[in-house]
Amino acid sequence: MLFEFSLEPALLSSYGNCCYLLERFGISQGRLVVQFPSKWFRLVYQSLPGTLTDQQRARVEVLLSRMKGCAVGRGAIAYNQDQSWLQNAEVEHLNRQFRAIIAQENPRNQEFVLQGPYLDAGNALWSVPRDIDVARTPEAIAGAVKMLLRISNDIAFVDPHFGPENARYRRTLVTLVAAAVFDRQTPPQRITYFTGTGAEDEFFLNECRQRLPTLIPKGTQVRFVKLVQRDGGERLHNRYVLTEKGGISFGIGLDAGDQAQTDDVRLLDDALYIKRWRNYVGPDPAFDIACEVTIVGAKP
Repeated sequence: MLFEFSLEPALLSSYGNCCYLLERFGISQGRLVVQFPSKWFRLVYQSLPGTLTDQQRARVEVLLSRMKGCAVGRGAIAYNQDQSWLQNAEVEHLNRQFRAIIAQENPRNQEFVLQGPYLDAGNALWSVPRDIDVARTPEAIAGAVKMLLRISNDIAFVDPHFGPENARYRRTLVTLVAAAVFDRQTPPQRITYFTGTGAEDEFFLNECRQRLPTLIPKGTQVRFVKLVQRDGGERLHNRYVLTEKGGISFGIGLDAGDQAQTDDVRLLDDALYIKRWRNYVGPDPAFDIACEVTIVGAKP
C-alpha cells in the first residue's frame, strides 16, 4: 500500500522531469521516496536547472515541500563516494530492499532498476495498489498502516465503535500503538483514539483507566476521546487511520474479526484526506467531545 522508492537526484534536472516524477510520489500515490543518501534533497536542489522561471521554481518548491513531508529516512547509510549514485543504491537495495530504484540508466540490467523519468504504469514495480484487502487480524491491520505510522508524529485512530471493554479492539490497539512507536528514538508527539461508543461516559473512562495502561508501551501517552455528533452535522461512522502526513480508510473497523474475514483498506486522496483530518484534528472539528482521558502506558 505504501512503498519505498529510491530516486536518482539527477533525474530531476529539468522542469518537465521534476513535475512528472514529484507528482507521482506522496501518501495518496502509495509511493514514498527514501532519502538516499541522507543529503538527497540537497542533491536534488543542486540538480535543478538554472533556467527555471520564477513560476516554475515556485511549482517545484511546492512539490519538493510535499515530498519532504513524507520522505523516509534510513538512519546511518554506508555510501561510497568513489562509486556512482546508482552503484550505491544497488548495494543498499541488497541490504534493505526498495520497491524499486528509479535511475537514468540501468547498465547492469537489474530487474529492480527502472529507467526514468517516464515510467510505464503497467510495470509491476512502479504500479502500486491504492486499495487492498487485508485479513481482519491485529497483525494485518497494523501491517497495512505501519509505514504511515512510522513517518508520522501526530496520529489519530478513528473507529466509532471502539470500546476498551471489548477484547477485539484491545488486541488491535496493542499492535497499532506498537507499530507507531517501533524503532523510533522519540515517540510520536501525539496519539489520539476517537470513538463514538454508546457507553456511558463514566464507564468508558473507567474501562480505559483500568484496562489500557498495561497494553501501551511504558511512557507512551495515548488520548482516548469519546465524540458525539452535532445535529445536522457529519455522521460519526467511517473508520480511519489519519496522521499529519495522510490517511487510510477501513471499511469494517479497527477491531479484530473472525479468521476468514477481510476488510477493504484504501489510501485517501489528498482532498478527502484534508477534509477528514480537519473533521477530527483541525481547529474547528466536526464533532463535540463528550469526555476524554489520557492513558500513560505501563507495559515494559
